[in-house]
Amino acid sequence: MVKCVIFLTLFAGVRCVDEILRAQQPLYGMATMVDALVNATRCFKDLKQFAAAVEDREVWALKILDASGRPPSGFLYGNNFWLGSHSQCVDIANTKPLEVRNDKIPRPRTPHDYPPFPLAFGSVSMVHNSTLQLHTRMPMEWTVHLGLCVPASCSEEDIFDTSQAYFEGRYLEFQRVYEVNMNVTKVRRLKEDVFWLLRLPKTIVFMALMGTIMVLTVAGTVYDVREHNREKNIVRGHNCGVSENGKVLSQAFSSAELVTSSTSTLNLNNQNVWGEILKCFSYYTNVKRFTKTKVGSDSVPVIHGLRFLGMGWVILVHTTFYQADFVANVPYAFRLTENFMAQIFSNSTYAVDTYLFLSGFLLAYLFFKKTNPHATHHHTDYAKKGRQFVMMLSNRFFSMDDQLQQLDAIYDLPWNRIGAYLVGIVGAYLLVIRLDGKFVLRERTRLLLWTGFPLINLWILFTLYTRQVSVEFSAFYMGVSRTLWAVGIAWLVVACSTRNARLLEKVLSFKGFVPLSRLTYCSYLLNPLVVNMISLGSEDRIYASIPQFAIGSLGITMITFMMAFLFSMLFESPFILLTKLALNRFTPKVEGPKEETQRC
Repeated sequence: MVKCVIFLTLFAGVRCVDEILRAQQPLYGMATMVDALVNATRCFKDLKQFAAAVEDREVWALKILDASGRPPSGFLYGNNFWLGSHSQCVDIANTKPLEVRNDKIPRPRTPHDYPPFPLAFGSVSMVHNSTLQLHTRMPMEWTVHLGLCVPASCSEEDIFDTSQAYFEGRYLEFQRVYEVNMNVTKVRRLKEDVFWLLRLPKTIVFMALMGTIMVLTVAGTVYDVREHNREKNIVRGHNCGVSENGKVLSQAFSSAELVTSSTSTLNLNNQNVWGEILKCFSYYTNVKRFTKTKVGSDSVPVIHGLRFLGMGWVILVHTTFYQADFVANVPYAFRLTENFMAQIFSNSTYAVDTYLFLSGFLLAYLFFKKTNPHATHHHTDYAKKGRQFVMMLSNRFFSMDDQLQQLDAIYDLPWNRIGAYLVGIVGAYLLVIRLDGKFVLRERTRLLLWTGFPLINLWILFTLYTRQVSVEFSAFYMGVSRTLWAVGIAWLVVACSTRNARLLEKVLSFKGFVPLSRLTYCSYLLNPLVVNMISLGSEDRIYASIPQFAIGSLGITMITFMMAFLFSMLFESPFILLTKLALNRFTPKVEGPKEETQRC
C-alpha cells in the first residue's frame, strides 16, 4: 500500500512538472498538441519524440527547450520579443566540444547529448489584444515575436498549425494571467543556406547590375589612367607643346591641369563619345574629384558645412526612429525624449527642412548667377531663361522614388513642405539679385538680427518641451514652424555669405566639409538600410538607453558614410557625369575669341 502511494505521488509529481512545462514553455506545449491534429507529418513525429525526451530529461531536448523563446519580463512595458537564441539552436548539433580551458570536462558525454534529427530556427508572429500593455502607437506594438528551435522537418505550415492550436487553447500561463488572446498571423523559418538568397530575382538583377557597374568601373579606370599617363608623357616630352603627331598645341599644360574637372575634360586628340562615357566610371578620376576641397569664388562655402552637419542630425534621428521596432522598452525610450535637451532629437525632423531650404536655395542661386543683371548688360532673353530653369529643375529631380506615397501625409506631401523650399528661392534672390553679395550692417543692427533669428529656431526646437499646448497653438505651430525654421537658416546663409558672421563662416566653410558634403545624398538614402541591416542582424532585442543610442548612432554614422563613399564612386558620380555629358551634347556651345598660338 505504501509503495502504491509513493508511486502515485511520484507519478503525480511528474505529471505536475509536465503541466508546468506545458504552461510556461510554448515549444513543449506545441509538441503536446500534435496528437490532436489530423495530419501525421514527419515534423509531428519529431515533435512527439522531442516531447518524450523532455519528459525523460534528456540533454538534447532540454537544450532545444532552452534555445526556444518564452514570455520574458516586461510585457506590460512594451516587451513583445520572445526570441530565444538562434545561435544556441544551431550549436546544439555541434559535436566539437567548446573548451575554454584545457581542464578536463567534468561531465562525460552521453548518448543523449545530441539531437537525433537536424534542427532549424523559426519565428512565429502573433497579434495580441492586451489593453494592460503600455502602448505608444508604434506599428509593431500589437505583435509578439516568438523564436522556436524546431526539427528541420517542420515546415512553416506545420509550425503554424501547432502554434495556432496551442495559443487558441490558452494553454500558456501567461495568457491566463494577463487575460490575453493571441492569434498567429505569420510563421517564418530561417534559412541556414545562404544560396537561397542568390536565387531570388531581385538578387539576380542586383548582382547583374553590380557586375555591369564593376566592369565599367574597371574598364573606365584603366582607360582613364592610360589616357592620363599618355597625356602626361606628351607634356613632359615636348616642352614647346608639340604633340606626338607633329601638331602644335594651343598652349602648354602643367601637371596639375591634367586632372579633369567635373564639367570639362582634357581633349588632346578629339576622344570619341564612347571614351567619354567610359571615363565617367573611372574610379581614379572620381576619387580625385571627390577629394578636391577648392570651391569657386562665386560659390557659397557655408553650404557644405550645413549639409554635412544636417546629415549628421538626420542620421541621428534615423538611428533612433528605425530602431524603434526592435526596442524592448519602447515607453522608456519615449520617457528619454521628455528631457529638455532631448528636444533636439525629438524635433530633428527640421533637419529635413534645412535640406528643402538648401535645395530651393541652390537651384535658384545657380539660376540667378547665370542670369544676374549685375554681371551682364546684354538684352535679357526670357525664353532662354525659362529653358535654363526647366533644364536645371529636371536635372535636380531626375535619382526620385515613391516614398511620398507611403509615409505620413502631413510630413511628406510636397505642398505641405513647400514653405522651406520657397524660402530658399527667396533667400537666393535676395543674396544674388537684391544684395549682389554685399550686405553692410551697423553693429547694433547685426547684433539685433543675430539675436532675433536664432531665437526663432530655438523657439521652434524647444517650445513643445512640456507638450501641454492647446489645439489652437498646435495648429499655429504646425502651420508656420517649418517655414520659420527655413527663415532662420536663410539668415544664417545670407549673413555668412556677406561677411556678417566671420567666425561662423570659417567654421561652416571648413574645407574638410567639402568632400563629406558630397556624400550627404547617398548617406540619406543608405542610412535606413544600414540601421535595419544592423538591427535585423542582431540576435537579441535592443534596450533603450542614452549610452546605447550614443554608441549606436556614432557607429552607424561612420558605417553610413563609408558605404556612401563606395556607392557615390560607383553609382552617383558616374551617372551625374553621364547626365552632364548628355546635357552638354544638347546645349549649343558659344565660341570665344581665338587666341594666338604660343610658340617657343
